[in-house]
Amino acid sequence: MYSCGLSDKSFMKNLLGLLVLISCAHQKTVTQKPQWVEAIRSGEETLKVAHGSKVYYRRIAGSPELSRESSCEQAINQAETDIRKEFPLFPKVPYSLEVLFYDKDFKDCAVTVSIHSGLHHRYEELKKIQEASEQRISELKSKEVVTEDEASEIIQRRTEVATRFALTGLTKEEFEKFAKDKVQMNQGSGLCAKGLKTDIFSIHGTMQICW
Repeated sequence: MYSCGLSDKSFMKNLLGLLVLISCAHQKTVTQKPQWVEAIRSGEETLKVAHGSKVYYRRIAGSPELSRESSCEQAINQAETDIRKEFPLFPKVPYSLEVLFYDKDFKDCAVTVSIHSGLHHRYEELKKIQEASEQRISELKSKEVVTEDEASEIIQRRTEVATRFALTGLTKEEFEKFAKDKVQMNQGSGLCAKGLKTDIFSIHGTMQICW
């Protein structure tokens, strides 16, 4: 899924401001066992730690039956799942892979990933905006008679919601879940065909989503 705003400059400004693209930059593979690994195994430390401008999520996963790569992939996936549970409105969450350690004794992998602590504040703001938009749209749609201005407001609010969740990589079902708007597929030439070589699209307010 890709997105093409009918107002490209506005769309790019809004999309870039969301910070919802995964970032696994600066991977740090270590050979010496970090102290927190044994502390996690013994239950002395928690899987989540906030420090300064970052929040760290730690996981240990894998087994002798799995390869080193599979064990580490499993640990990363579990850490990602922990993050997603805290930000259910975000289809993707930006994070950095801080530490990757394969324990040869236990034949498992320990990872630490981090997010910027400010993401929690941004998420709460987005959640409030999302809830307000949903409530307002519901109020307007429940009216027997909707004025021209109110109809325009519904379109504008749907556009805002679509823009907020217009990210590459989402399936139709995921988009409907996060944007809370049904997808009606259309086919034809236009912005999507010119820019992304696809003639399948859906309209949400004034936002055109390319599939």
